[in-house]
Amino acid sequence: MAAQSPPNLGSLVPTGSLPGLVGTTAGFDIHTDRVYGRAVDNQGFASLLVGTTYRLYEVEPATGQVASRGSFPWYAPVFDVALPTYDY
Repeated sequence: MAAQSPPNLGSLVPTGSLPGLVGTTAGFDIHTDRVYGRAVDNQGFASLLVGTTYRLYEVEPATGQVASRGSFPWYAPVFDVALPTYDY
């Protein structure tokens, strides 16, 4: 995991690490909470192949902290994530 710091300069700074050995099949999306059109929080979600199991992880974009949110059945692998957007 890496963050662009400072913003708009293009420099990547390591912020965290992924759980274990992650395969090449992966998906990632960020959900942004908005209040009156202004972003107030971001939360990332990743589907990763870890070993032989497809798992869902919650990712804190600012710190790179990763938390497991469960796994998918072997017969229904999930290798991409797309979250709905809401504009209130």
